Amino acid sequence: KEMNSNMILVGDGSAVEGIKFDSLSITAAAKDGIIDYALFSVSGKAIAEIDGSLDFLQENLGYKANGKVSNLDVGQLMKDSTTVTDLNFKFRTEGENFDIDKMNMFLTFDLSPSKINGIEIDSTRTITDIFTDNNDERVINFISDIADVTLKGQFSLPDAISVLSR
Repeated sequence: KEMNSNMILVGDGSAVEGIKFDSLSITAAAKDGIIDYALFSVSGKAIAEIDGSLDFLQENLGYKANGKVSNLDVGQLMKDSTTVTDLNFKFRTEGENFDIDKMNMFLTFDLSPSKINGIEIDSTRTITDIFTDNNDERVINFISDIADVTLKGQFSLPDAISVLSR
């Protein structure tokens, strides 16, 4: 698969879906079926830096991403004045396939000191591993300071998430 191109997109002072960006920069370079990308954005106090790759050479689209987000106010993004956050976190993920029921993914999420509606949240780390085992069963391992949870069986990922969020 031949794919060779470079892209630079700068959108300082832009808005996407009503979210204003003081600074927005996206770069991508495609070569031999792999796209490497980087995103940097500033919106108010929030800063996001994400880089990664998409691998079109795998049978199922492969991906890697690393990111750092500082001072994120989810209420501002969702236009919800009752929610005020100051979230600070880093993440790293690697996997394949964007079909949620066929996805294999490993994700680490490191929350730095943050606030949700004035409540201070200490640093914490979660690890999530989603895959299909040798018996064709879906496995979800979720490891955190609060709880360790393993789900295994024949189920859809959206259904499992719905059950866990109740």
